[in-house]
Amino acid sequence: MNLNQVLVAAFQGVRAIPDEGIRPRDIHRHRSGRFVSELGRLFREAYAARPNHVVFNRGWMANKPLYGLTEFLFDLSVCKTGMLPEDLHLGAVPFIKALEWCIESEFERHQHVEILKDNSKLFIADARYKLYIAPAAPPAWLARMLHFTARSNRTGRLWYAQVPHPDTWATGAGTVTLYCHGGDDWREDLGPEVGIEDA
Repeated sequence: MNLNQVLVAAFQGVRAIPDEGIRPRDIHRHRSGRFVSELGRLFREAYAARPNHVVFNRGWMANKPLYGLTEFLFDLSVCKTGMLPEDLHLGAVPFIKALEWCIESEFERHQHVEILKDNSKLFIADARYKLYIAPAAPPAWLARMLHFTARSNRTGRLWYAQVPHPDTWATGAGTVTLYCHGGDDWREDLGPEVGIEDA
């Protein structure tokens, strides 16, 4: 599946899960958290044939015994891993060699400081692929800010996904749209094949 298909599948998958919480803000927070978890599940499926890659996201406990954490630096990270050599006499200790994907998401519409912080993390990351996820129909200032700040990206390819805001998920409205930054502008794109070695 390409990146756009993975995002659409994650969005469709979480909309069917019953809500948690009473207050709208709590419901929306749980929905966005489930979206990242579902995205992590789909990335793990896509990278299943590449055992030297590990997908990290909050709440994925399978990584905790080996790495001591579930989330690594970003909302979702796909890392290439290796093992320390035996001649170091430290036992079978895995380590992270490289960052393949770094993904940040922010569904709060008016958190410009958090959005700027998340984008800055992406720009300084030395990752092959970078993705920022925000609500669809963003305020005008967000589009201007992303256009301006994307120029700071120096390594890897950068995508921006617009996903319907969690407050619309119960109605079934909205679609996922993916953009790639190239040159000096954003253009609609399907993204790379996720988990494919030569992508």
